Amino acid sequence: MIENYKIKDDTLYLYVSYDYEFSSELGLFSKVSEYIKNMKINLKKGMKIVLVSGGIILGTLLYQPEKNIFEDKYITSTLLPGYTIVNNLEEPTNELQEENNVANEIVINNSKGETKQVEHVEEQSNETISEPVQEIVDAPVNNAITVHRKDGSIINLSMTDYLIGVVASEMPAEFNLEALKAGAVAARTYALKKIKEGGILTDTVSTQVYSDNNELKNKWGSSFDKYYNKIKQAVLETDNLVIKYQGSLINAMYFSTSNGYTESAKEVFGYDVPYLQSVESSVDLETTPYLRTVEKTELEILNILGITNLNNIEILSRTSSGRIKEIKIDNKIFTGVELRNLLGLRSTDFDINTNDGIVTITTRGYGHGVGMSQYGANKLAQKGYNYQDILKHYYVNTEISSV
Repeated sequence: MIENYKIKDDTLYLYVSYDYEFSSELGLFSKVSEYIKNMKINLKKGMKIVLVSGGIILGTLLYQPEKNIFEDKYITSTLLPGYTIVNNLEEPTNELQEENNVANEIVINNSKGETKQVEHVEEQSNETISEPVQEIVDAPVNNAITVHRKDGSIINLSMTDYLIGVVASEMPAEFNLEALKAGAVAARTYALKKIKEGGILTDTVSTQVYSDNNELKNKWGSSFDKYYNKIKQAVLETDNLVIKYQGSLINAMYFSTSNGYTESAKEVFGYDVPYLQSVESSVDLETTPYLRTVEKTELEILNILGITNLNNIEILSRTSSGRIKEIKIDNKIFTGVELRNLLGLRSTDFDINTNDGIVTITTRGYGHGVGMSQYGANKLAQKGYNYQDILKHYYVNTEISSV
């Protein structure tokens, strides 16, 4: 649970692992007590204990020894809400921890839940807290991004840390830096629009996939530092930039790979969006995810589709981008989107062939096709286009500006 600690100005900072679930205060106090005892940390009465996870200070505990200092006699401040930004609190580093990139940390500084803030100071490795905190009033909640994780937990983190986790999850770290920058701007725009509209952000494909540093370490192994710093660079070099259409944030949708053209929002979602139109993206044909072939049994498909045979397959219409709009199978009509979802296909641009009870399906592209093609963005970057060029190509008649 607790990976490291630091004592500064009569405050004990405990650095908690990302994967710890704060399911009960009693269990939390027990873990803290056990760690303090095992590490032989000498506490003074009234000393604050600050819990930090992934650059986010979740709350404070106040040390109040009574009968025995390890009887869990801690009084907790409220965990989360009422927080603010701290810019110069650095976590101790070791070979298993990422470079500290805290630009926006959340802290509750006392048992009353009052908040304090320090002036922004550029982070340097292995720095300690050197600036005195100055009290402010009513720190705004929107200094943090709130993410509802699939394990049921809710975390708050800075926009920078959130975008690093998103871009690292949504795009291969091997991509060209300009493509990663385009991904960072699109992800920031998507998140801010979602929040503005009152929606919530998850860590799954229902909004944007997010991975914490522990998950990224498992994913990248010994390449963690290299890839983390590369994606961090993409995020920081596009800091505060978003995509707008006629002065408003766009719905910055994106997907993996096109079939040579992106798809209009109207063909997929049933409504027209002026900046989500079909555009040429022939560079996708050069990418590895472009073409895939899968095999299924005829019986499996018959059961899924609720039909009796596959002898009569007729494509009734295609969209302007070449994807299937409507298809008739055994006198039953499906939209391309319906069939893709039912059969779990990578794209709505596909061919179906049957032979001796085996159905072969070949798909072109991967994803819904609306907005920015990620692999297309990478190919364009490799050909010399910068992230602004890429974004303006895929999001029609938009502009890139500060939030």
